[in-house]
Amino acid sequence: MSRNHLYRSMPKTVEFLNNMSAIDMAGNNVVGPHTIYNLIPALTGLSFPNELAATCWPKSDVEFDSCPWIFKNFSKAGYRTAYGENMAEWSMFTNGRAGFRVQPTDYYLQPLLSLDENLKINHTKKECFGYRSESQLLIEYVSDFVTTMNSKIFFGFFLDERLTYHEFNIHSDYDDIYFNFLQKHVESGHFNRTILIFLSDHGYRWGDIRKTFQGLHEQRNPFLFFMLPEGFKKKYNIATSNMYNNSQRLITAFDVHETLKDILNSETVLKNNVCLDRSLKIMKSVSLPRGISLFLPIPESRTCSSAGIGDNLCLCQHMESLSINNRVVQSLASLLLKYLSSLLSKYPECSNMELLNVHSAWIHRQNKSILQRQDEKIVDVKGEGDYLVDYTIIISTKPGAAMFEATYRYRPGSWRVLSSFQLVGDVQRINKFYSQGYCINDVMIKPFCYCK
Repeated sequence: MSRNHLYRSMPKTVEFLNNMSAIDMAGNNVVGPHTIYNLIPALTGLSFPNELAATCWPKSDVEFDSCPWIFKNFSKAGYRTAYGENMAEWSMFTNGRAGFRVQPTDYYLQPLLSLDENLKINHTKKECFGYRSESQLLIEYVSDFVTTMNSKIFFGFFLDERLTYHEFNIHSDYDDIYFNFLQKHVESGHFNRTILIFLSDHGYRWGDIRKTFQGLHEQRNPFLFFMLPEGFKKKYNIATSNMYNNSQRLITAFDVHETLKDILNSETVLKNNVCLDRSLKIMKSVSLPRGISLFLPIPESRTCSSAGIGDNLCLCQHMESLSINNRVVQSLASLLLKYLSSLLSKYPECSNMELLNVHSAWIHRQNKSILQRQDEKIVDVKGEGDYLVDYTIIISTKPGAAMFEATYRYRPGSWRVLSSFQLVGDVQRINKFYSQGYCINDVMIKPFCYCK
Protein backbone atom coordinates (compact mmCIF):
# COMPACT_ATOMS: atom_id res chain seq x y z
CA MET A 1 0.00 0.00 0.00
CA SER A 2 1.31 3.44 -0.88
CA ARG A 3 1.78 6.18 1.68
CA ASN A 4 -0.92 8.30 0.02
CA HIS A 5 -3.37 5.40 -0.05
CA LEU A 6 -2.79 4.70 3.63
CA TYR A 7 -3.75 8.31 4.40
CA ARG A 8 -6.84 8.03 2.16
CA SER A 9 -8.13 4.66 3.29
CA MET A 10 -7.03 4.26 6.92
CA PRO A 11 -7.38 7.74 8.47
CA LYS A 12 -8.01 6.53 12.03
CA THR A 13 -4.86 4.43 12.00
CA VAL A 14 -2.76 7.27 10.57
CA GLU A 15 -4.16 9.78 13.07
CA PHE A 16 -3.34 7.43 15.94
CA LEU A 17 0.22 6.95 14.71
CA ASN A 18 0.68 10.70 14.35
CA ASN A 19 -0.75 11.30 17.83
CA MET A 20 1.81 8.83 19.16
CA SER A 21 4.59 10.83 17.44
CA ALA A 22 5.37 7.96 15.09
CA ILE A 23 7.95 8.95 12.49
CA ASP A 24 6.48 8.96 8.98
CA MET A 25 9.17 8.30 6.37
CA ALA A 26 7.74 10.28 3.47
CA GLY A 27 10.66 9.55 1.12
CA ASN A 28 10.48 5.76 1.27
CA ASN A 29 11.28 4.45 -2.24
CA VAL A 30 10.89 0.89 -3.55
CA VAL A 31 13.94 -0.97 -4.83
CA GLY A 32 11.99 -3.46 -6.95
CA PRO A 33 8.61 -4.09 -8.58
CA HIS A 34 6.87 -6.23 -5.97
CA THR A 35 6.89 -7.82 -2.54
CA ILE A 36 9.92 -10.10 -2.48
CA TYR A 37 12.12 -7.48 -4.17
CA ASN A 38 11.35 -4.99 -1.40
CA LEU A 39 11.23 -7.20 1.70
CA ILE A 40 14.28 -9.39 1.07
CA PRO A 41 16.54 -6.29 1.38
CA ALA A 42 14.89 -5.39 4.70
CA LEU A 43 15.27 -8.92 6.07
CA THR A 44 18.73 -9.79 4.68
CA GLY A 45 20.41 -6.61 3.43
CA LEU A 46 20.74 -8.28 0.01
CA SER A 47 19.09 -7.41 -3.29
CA PHE A 48 16.66 -9.82 -4.93
CA PRO A 49 17.31 -11.87 -6.95
CA ASN A 50 20.96 -11.20 -7.83
CA GLU A 51 22.70 -10.88 -4.46
CA LEU A 52 20.47 -13.43 -2.77
CA ALA A 53 21.20 -15.91 -5.58
CA ALA A 54 24.93 -15.32 -5.29
CA THR A 55 24.84 -15.75 -1.50
CA CYS A 56 22.39 -18.51 -0.59
CA TRP A 57 19.58 -19.07 -3.12
CA PRO A 58 21.01 -20.11 -6.51
CA LYS A 59 17.67 -21.22 -7.99
CA SER A 60 13.97 -21.29 -7.15
CA ASP A 61 13.86 -24.96 -6.09
CA VAL A 62 16.45 -24.34 -3.35
CA GLU A 63 15.16 -23.60 0.16
CA PHE A 64 15.86 -20.26 1.83
CA ASP A 65 17.22 -21.73 5.09
CA SER A 66 20.87 -20.75 4.62
CA CYS A 67 20.17 -17.08 3.86
CA PRO A 68 21.29 -14.42 6.38
CA TRP A 69 17.86 -13.54 7.80
CA ILE A 70 17.83 -10.79 10.39
CA PHE A 71 15.61 -12.92 12.63
CA LYS A 72 18.55 -15.33 12.97
CA ASN A 73 20.58 -12.47 14.48
CA PHE A 74 17.81 -11.71 16.95
CA SER A 75 17.44 -15.40 17.81
CA LYS A 76 21.16 -15.72 18.58
CA ALA A 77 20.82 -12.73 20.91
CA GLY A 78 18.12 -14.51 22.90
CA TYR A 79 15.02 -13.01 21.29
CA ARG A 80 11.88 -15.05 20.69
CA THR A 81 11.10 -14.76 16.97
CA ALA A 82 7.96 -14.98 14.86
CA TYR A 83 7.05 -14.78 11.19
CA GLY A 84 3.62 -14.80 9.60
CA GLU A 85 1.75 -14.00 6.40
CA ASN A 86 -1.93 -14.48 5.66
CA MET A 87 -1.92 -15.71 2.05
CA ALA A 88 -0.36 -19.16 2.01
CA GLU A 89 -0.88 -19.66 -1.72
CA TRP A 90 0.88 -16.37 -2.53
CA SER A 91 3.45 -16.46 0.28
CA MET A 92 6.63 -14.56 -0.41
CA PHE A 93 8.67 -17.73 0.07
CA THR A 94 6.45 -20.42 -1.48
CA ASN A 95 4.85 -18.79 -4.52
CA GLY A 96 6.83 -20.68 -7.16
CA ARG A 97 9.66 -21.08 -4.64
CA ALA A 98 10.79 -23.85 -2.29
CA GLY A 99 10.19 -22.09 1.03
CA PHE A 100 11.99 -23.31 4.16
CA ARG A 101 13.04 -26.86 5.01
CA VAL A 102 13.17 -26.05 8.74
CA GLN A 103 10.78 -23.70 10.54
CA PRO A 104 12.64 -20.34 10.33
CA THR A 105 11.35 -18.74 13.54
CA ASP A 106 10.14 -19.86 16.96
CA TYR A 107 6.54 -19.05 16.03
CA TYR A 108 5.48 -19.60 12.42
CA LEU A 109 1.97 -19.03 11.10
CA GLN A 110 2.33 -20.57 7.64
CA PRO A 111 1.54 -24.25 8.44
CA LEU A 112 -1.85 -23.28 9.87
CA LEU A 113 -2.79 -21.18 6.85
CA SER A 114 -1.56 -23.81 4.39
CA LEU A 115 -3.67 -26.46 6.10
CA ASP A 116 -6.70 -24.18 6.13
CA GLU A 117 -6.40 -23.35 2.44
CA ASN A 118 -6.04 -27.04 1.57
CA LEU A 119 -9.03 -28.15 3.64
CA LYS A 120 -11.27 -25.09 3.02
CA ILE A 121 -13.15 -25.68 6.27
CA ASN A 122 -15.89 -23.18 7.19
CA HIS A 123 -14.92 -20.76 4.45
CA THR A 124 -17.64 -18.21 3.80
CA LYS A 125 -15.41 -16.70 1.10
CA LYS A 126 -11.83 -17.07 -0.10
CA GLU A 127 -10.46 -14.22 2.03
CA CYS A 128 -11.93 -15.60 5.25
CA PHE A 129 -10.70 -17.97 7.93
CA GLY A 130 -13.98 -19.27 9.29
CA TYR A 131 -16.02 -16.21 10.27
CA ARG A 132 -12.97 -13.92 10.37
CA SER A 133 -11.15 -12.14 7.59
CA GLU A 134 -7.58 -13.28 7.13
CA SER A 135 -6.43 -9.78 8.04
CA GLN A 136 -8.33 -10.10 11.33
CA LEU A 137 -6.73 -13.51 11.90
CA LEU A 138 -3.24 -12.13 11.36
CA ILE A 139 -3.75 -9.14 13.65
CA GLU A 140 -5.19 -11.39 16.38
CA TYR A 141 -2.12 -13.62 16.03
CA VAL A 142 0.20 -10.60 16.31
CA SER A 143 -1.79 -9.29 19.27
CA ASP A 144 -1.54 -12.62 21.10
CA PHE A 145 2.18 -12.81 20.35
CA VAL A 146 2.86 -9.29 21.68
CA THR A 147 0.80 -9.96 24.81
CA THR A 148 2.44 -13.33 25.51
CA MET A 149 5.95 -11.99 24.95
CA ASN A 150 5.48 -8.78 26.93
CA SER A 151 7.93 -9.81 29.66
CA LYS A 152 10.46 -11.22 27.17
CA ILE A 153 12.55 -9.81 24.34
CA PHE A 154 11.09 -10.64 20.95
CA PHE A 155 11.23 -9.93 17.22
CA GLY A 156 8.25 -10.46 14.94
CA PHE A 157 7.74 -9.82 11.24
CA PHE A 158 4.18 -10.06 9.91
CA LEU A 159 2.83 -9.42 6.43
CA ASP A 160 -0.85 -8.68 5.72
CA GLU A 161 -1.03 -9.55 2.03
CA ARG A 162 -4.83 -9.74 1.94
CA LEU A 163 -5.33 -6.08 2.76
CA THR A 164 -5.00 -4.67 -0.76
CA TYR A 165 -3.95 -7.61 -2.91
CA HIS A 166 -7.26 -8.07 -4.70
CA GLU A 167 -8.95 -4.67 -4.31
CA PHE A 168 -7.70 -1.09 -4.44
CA ASN A 169 -10.50 0.21 -2.23
CA ILE A 170 -10.33 -0.88 1.41
CA HIS A 171 -13.35 -1.37 3.64
CA SER A 172 -13.37 0.82 6.73
CA ASP A 173 -13.40 -2.35 8.85
CA TYR A 174 -9.69 -2.78 8.10
CA ASP A 175 -8.95 0.69 9.44
CA ASP A 176 -10.78 -0.29 12.63
CA ILE A 177 -8.80 -3.55 12.91
CA TYR A 178 -5.46 -1.75 12.86
CA PHE A 179 -6.62 1.20 14.96
CA ASN A 180 -8.00 -1.11 17.65
CA PHE A 181 -4.80 -3.17 17.68
CA LEU A 182 -2.62 -0.10 18.17
CA GLN A 183 -4.90 1.46 20.76
CA LYS A 184 -5.13 -1.77 22.76
CA HIS A 185 -1.40 -2.30 23.04
CA VAL A 186 -0.54 1.33 23.69
CA GLU A 187 -3.09 1.47 26.51
CA SER A 188 -1.84 -1.85 27.94
CA GLY A 189 1.74 -0.54 27.96
CA HIS A 190 3.05 -3.21 25.61
CA PHE A 191 4.75 -0.61 23.42
CA ASN A 192 6.57 0.97 26.36
CA ARG A 193 9.53 -1.30 25.61
CA THR A 194 8.77 -2.31 22.03
CA ILE A 195 9.68 -0.57 18.76
CA LEU A 196 6.89 -0.79 16.19
CA ILE A 197 7.80 -0.61 12.51
CA PHE A 198 4.67 -0.24 10.38
CA LEU A 199 5.61 -0.66 6.74
CA SER A 200 4.46 -1.68 3.28
CA ASP A 201 6.29 -3.39 0.43
CA HIS A 202 5.01 -1.21 -2.45
CA GLY A 203 2.01 0.74 -3.65
CA TYR A 204 -0.86 -0.73 -5.66
CA ARG A 205 0.47 -2.63 -8.67
CA TRP A 206 -2.68 -3.40 -10.65
CA GLY A 207 -5.53 -1.84 -12.55
CA ASP A 208 -6.52 1.40 -14.19
CA ILE A 209 -4.81 3.63 -11.64
CA ARG A 210 -1.48 2.21 -12.81
CA LYS A 211 -2.02 3.79 -16.22
CA THR A 212 -1.77 7.21 -14.55
CA PHE A 213 1.13 9.25 -13.22
CA GLN A 214 -0.45 9.15 -9.76
CA GLY A 215 -0.54 5.36 -9.86
CA LEU A 216 3.03 5.16 -11.13
CA HIS A 217 4.25 7.45 -8.33
CA GLU A 218 2.30 5.70 -5.59
CA GLN A 219 3.54 2.25 -6.59
CA ARG A 220 7.06 3.49 -5.84
CA ASN A 221 6.26 5.13 -2.47
CA PRO A 222 5.14 2.59 0.17
CA PHE A 223 4.43 3.80 3.69
CA LEU A 224 6.90 3.39 6.55
CA PHE A 225 6.41 4.48 10.18
CA PHE A 226 8.58 4.02 13.26
CA MET A 227 7.01 4.26 16.72
CA LEU A 228 9.71 4.48 19.39
CA PRO A 229 9.17 4.05 23.15
CA GLU A 230 9.60 7.24 25.18
CA GLY A 231 12.36 5.65 27.25
CA PHE A 232 14.26 4.74 24.09
CA LYS A 233 13.95 8.29 22.73
CA LYS A 234 15.31 9.81 25.94
CA LYS A 235 18.18 7.33 26.24
CA TYR A 236 19.22 7.61 22.59
CA ASN A 237 18.29 11.20 21.84
CA ILE A 238 20.87 11.76 19.08
CA ALA A 239 19.77 8.64 17.23
CA THR A 240 16.13 9.65 17.66
CA SER A 241 16.79 13.18 16.39
CA ASN A 242 18.51 11.73 13.32
CA MET A 243 15.51 9.51 12.61
CA TYR A 244 13.09 12.43 12.80
CA ASN A 245 15.28 14.43 10.41
CA ASN A 246 15.36 11.47 8.03
CA SER A 247 11.57 11.57 7.64
CA GLN A 248 12.08 13.86 4.62
CA ARG A 249 15.02 11.99 3.11
CA LEU A 250 15.30 9.38 0.36
CA ILE A 251 15.31 5.96 2.04
CA THR A 252 14.86 2.29 1.17
CA ALA A 253 14.46 -1.20 2.59
CA PHE A 254 18.25 -1.49 2.72
CA ASP A 255 18.15 1.26 5.35
CA VAL A 256 15.48 -0.62 7.29
CA HIS A 257 17.86 -3.58 7.49
CA GLU A 258 20.68 -1.44 8.86
CA THR A 259 18.23 0.08 11.34
CA LEU A 260 17.22 -3.37 12.59
CA LYS A 261 20.89 -4.22 13.13
CA ASP A 262 21.29 -1.03 15.17
CA ILE A 263 18.22 -1.86 17.27
CA LEU A 264 19.71 -5.26 18.04
CA ASN A 265 22.99 -3.64 19.12
CA SER A 266 21.53 -0.43 20.54
CA GLU A 267 23.39 -0.65 23.86
CA THR A 268 26.67 -0.07 22.04
CA VAL A 269 26.08 1.56 18.64
CA LEU A 270 23.31 4.01 19.63
CA LYS A 271 24.94 5.47 22.73
CA ASN A 272 25.13 9.23 22.24
CA ASN A 273 28.92 9.48 21.93
CA VAL A 274 29.10 6.51 19.54
CA CYS A 275 26.11 7.67 17.49
CA LEU A 276 27.58 11.17 17.21
CA ASP A 277 30.87 9.77 15.95
CA ARG A 278 29.09 7.54 13.41
CA SER A 279 26.93 10.48 12.31
CA LEU A 280 29.96 12.68 11.64
CA LYS A 281 31.58 9.92 9.58
CA ILE A 282 28.47 9.61 7.41
CA MET A 283 28.27 13.36 6.85
CA LYS A 284 31.94 13.51 5.84
CA SER A 285 31.80 10.41 3.66
CA VAL A 286 32.47 10.92 -0.05
CA SER A 287 31.06 7.52 -0.99
CA LEU A 288 27.90 6.59 0.92
CA PRO A 289 27.05 2.96 1.71
CA ARG A 290 23.94 1.61 0.01
CA GLY A 291 22.18 0.97 3.30
CA ILE A 292 22.35 3.52 6.12
CA SER A 293 20.77 3.09 9.53
CA LEU A 294 17.91 5.54 10.00
CA PHE A 295 19.43 6.38 13.38
CA LEU A 296 22.20 8.10 11.40
CA PRO A 297 21.79 11.22 9.24
CA ILE A 298 20.82 10.55 5.62
CA PRO A 299 22.35 13.34 3.49
CA GLU A 300 19.94 15.50 1.50
CA SER A 301 22.20 14.96 -1.51
CA ARG A 302 21.72 11.19 -1.46
CA THR A 303 21.04 9.77 -4.92
CA CYS A 304 18.90 6.90 -6.11
CA SER A 305 22.01 5.30 -7.55
CA SER A 306 23.89 5.31 -4.24
CA ALA A 307 20.79 4.06 -2.38
CA GLY A 308 20.37 1.00 -4.62
CA ILE A 309 17.27 2.31 -6.45
CA GLY A 310 17.01 1.65 -10.17
CA ASP A 311 16.51 4.76 -12.29
CA ASN A 312 13.21 3.33 -13.56
CA LEU A 313 11.89 3.36 -9.97
CA CYS A 314 13.47 6.58 -8.70
CA LEU A 315 11.11 9.19 -7.22
CA CYS A 316 13.73 11.96 -7.49
CA GLN A 317 13.02 13.05 -11.04
CA HIS A 318 10.80 15.37 -13.02
CA MET A 319 8.29 13.64 -15.31
CA GLU A 320 6.17 15.10 -18.11
CA SER A 321 3.36 13.37 -19.96
CA LEU A 322 3.81 12.64 -23.66
CA SER A 323 1.27 11.99 -26.38
CA ILE A 324 0.88 8.29 -27.08
CA ASN A 325 1.11 9.23 -30.77
CA ASN A 326 4.59 10.66 -30.33
CA ARG A 327 6.88 8.91 -32.82
CA VAL A 328 9.45 8.07 -30.18
CA VAL A 329 6.74 6.58 -27.97
CA GLN A 330 5.42 4.47 -30.83
CA SER A 331 8.92 3.27 -31.65
CA LEU A 332 9.53 2.33 -28.02
CA ALA A 333 6.25 0.41 -27.92
CA SER A 334 7.50 -1.69 -30.83
CA LEU A 335 10.86 -2.12 -29.14
CA LEU A 336 9.20 -3.27 -25.92
CA LEU A 337 7.02 -5.75 -27.81
CA LYS A 338 10.13 -7.18 -29.45
CA TYR A 339 11.80 -7.55 -26.06
CA LEU A 340 8.77 -9.29 -24.52
CA SER A 341 8.59 -11.67 -27.47
CA SER A 342 12.26 -12.54 -26.97
CA LEU A 343 11.55 -13.47 -23.34
CA LEU A 344 8.96 -15.98 -24.53
CA SER A 345 11.01 -17.42 -27.39
CA LYS A 346 12.07 -20.42 -25.28
CA TYR A 347 8.51 -21.19 -24.22
CA PRO A 348 6.48 -22.65 -27.11
CA GLU A 349 3.55 -23.12 -24.69
CA CYS A 350 3.02 -19.34 -24.71
CA SER A 351 1.07 -17.51 -27.41
CA ASN A 352 2.72 -15.07 -29.77
CA MET A 353 2.34 -11.54 -28.45
CA GLU A 354 0.91 -8.61 -30.42
CA LEU A 355 0.58 -4.93 -29.54
CA LEU A 356 -2.94 -3.96 -28.48
CA ASN A 357 -2.61 -0.35 -27.28
CA VAL A 358 -0.22 2.28 -26.02
CA HIS A 359 -1.85 3.72 -22.89
CA SER A 360 0.54 6.24 -21.34
CA ALA A 361 3.99 7.71 -21.78
CA TRP A 362 6.23 10.08 -19.87
CA ILE A 363 9.61 11.66 -20.38
CA HIS A 364 11.71 12.15 -17.26
CA ARG A 365 14.87 14.11 -16.79
CA GLN A 366 17.02 13.36 -13.80
CA ASN A 367 18.80 16.49 -12.67
CA LYS A 368 22.53 15.87 -12.49
CA SER A 369 22.70 17.66 -9.12
CA ILE A 370 20.62 14.74 -7.81
CA LEU A 371 21.94 11.97 -10.05
CA GLN A 372 25.63 12.95 -9.75
CA ARG A 373 26.90 10.16 -11.96
CA GLN A 374 30.35 10.08 -13.47
CA ASP A 375 29.62 7.37 -16.03
CA GLU A 376 26.65 8.89 -17.87
CA LYS A 377 26.54 11.63 -20.45
CA ILE A 378 23.90 14.15 -19.37
CA VAL A 379 21.65 15.14 -22.28
CA ASP A 380 18.23 16.65 -22.79
CA VAL A 381 15.69 15.99 -25.52
CA LYS A 382 17.78 18.03 -27.97
CA GLY A 383 20.97 16.24 -27.06
CA GLU A 384 22.44 18.89 -24.78
CA GLY A 385 21.92 20.43 -21.34
CA ASP A 386 21.78 19.29 -17.72
CA TYR A 387 19.48 16.30 -17.89
CA LEU A 388 19.53 12.60 -18.61
CA VAL A 389 16.48 11.56 -20.63
CA ASP A 390 14.40 8.47 -19.88
CA TYR A 391 11.04 7.40 -21.26
CA THR A 392 8.46 5.34 -19.40
CA ILE A 393 5.66 3.76 -21.44
CA ILE A 394 2.67 1.58 -20.65
CA ILE A 395 1.35 -0.77 -23.32
CA SER A 396 -1.15 -3.61 -23.53
CA THR A 397 -0.77 -6.76 -25.59
CA LYS A 398 -2.96 -9.53 -26.93
CA PRO A 399 -4.07 -12.17 -26.33
CA GLY A 400 -4.96 -11.61 -22.69
CA ALA A 401 -4.98 -7.78 -22.55
CA ALA A 402 -1.76 -7.84 -20.52
CA MET A 403 -0.44 -4.43 -19.45
CA PHE A 404 3.27 -3.71 -19.12
CA GLU A 405 5.34 -0.77 -17.94
CA ALA A 406 8.93 -0.23 -19.07
CA THR A 407 11.53 2.53 -18.96
CA TYR A 408 14.00 3.23 -21.77
CA ARG A 409 17.02 5.52 -21.69
CA TYR A 410 18.10 7.57 -24.64
CA ARG A 411 21.79 7.39 -25.42
CA PRO A 412 23.39 9.91 -27.79
CA GLY A 413 23.00 9.01 -31.44
CA SER A 414 20.39 9.27 -34.15
CA TRP A 415 16.83 9.64 -32.85
CA ARG A 416 15.75 7.30 -35.64
CA VAL A 417 17.97 4.43 -34.51
CA LEU A 418 16.29 2.23 -31.91
CA SER A 419 19.67 1.01 -30.70
CA SER A 420 20.08 4.46 -29.12
CA PHE A 421 17.58 3.33 -26.46
CA GLN A 422 18.41 0.96 -23.63
CA LEU A 423 15.97 -0.78 -21.28
CA VAL A 424 16.38 0.45 -17.70
CA GLY A 425 15.51 -2.04 -14.96
CA ASP A 426 12.80 -4.67 -15.24
CA VAL A 427 9.57 -4.66 -17.24
CA GLN A 428 6.59 -4.70 -14.86
CA ARG A 429 3.28 -6.47 -15.43
CA ILE A 430 0.74 -3.97 -14.04
CA ASN A 431 -2.55 -5.84 -14.32
CA LYS A 432 -3.50 -9.17 -12.81
CA PHE A 433 -2.65 -12.26 -14.81
CA TYR A 434 -4.36 -14.91 -12.67
CA SER A 435 -3.83 -18.28 -14.42
CA GLN A 436 -2.79 -16.93 -17.84
CA GLY A 437 0.69 -18.44 -17.41
CA TYR A 438 -0.44 -21.75 -15.90
CA CYS A 439 1.46 -23.82 -18.49
CA ILE A 440 4.97 -22.81 -17.35
CA ASN A 441 6.72 -23.09 -14.00
CA ASP A 442 9.18 -20.21 -14.25
CA VAL A 443 7.81 -17.66 -11.77
CA MET A 444 9.79 -14.86 -13.43
CA ILE A 445 8.24 -15.54 -16.87
CA LYS A 446 4.65 -16.32 -15.83
CA PRO A 447 3.56 -12.64 -15.88
CA PHE A 448 4.50 -12.42 -19.57
CA CYS A 449 2.98 -15.68 -20.80
CA TYR A 450 -0.52 -16.29 -22.18
CA CYS A 451 -0.77 -20.06 -22.53
CA LYS A 452 -2.04 -21.44 -25.81
